[in-house]
Amino acid sequence: PKCMLCGHDTQVAHHFIKKSNSSNLRYDFKNLINLCNPCHYRLHFNDEAMWNGKIALIKGKKWFNYIEKNKKLYTPQKYDYNVIYASLEKKLQELKNRN
Repeated sequence: PKCMLCGHDTQVAHHFIKKSNSSNLRYDFKNLINLCNPCHYRLHFNDEAMWNGKIALIKGKKWFNYIEKNKKLYTPQKYDYNVIYASLEKKLQELKNRN
């Protein structure tokens, strides 16, 4: 996939809602934003609110409502990391097969 902000190759999956701010969205693919390293750096070290606003416009209202609703939910911190890792591997393979 391409960087959502500039169109270059994706190098980073950025958490729109920080992992520390939502246990529920920590491993939710919908919370991940495709970015290249320069855009990821700019997002973290420039005006994050402006970049997040741009991302929300690109992703749309339905996505934003989903994020807002689910960031408030609590998920106990008991994760089976083998299951999460397998899920991430499967998703990566699906993305590779699209290209």
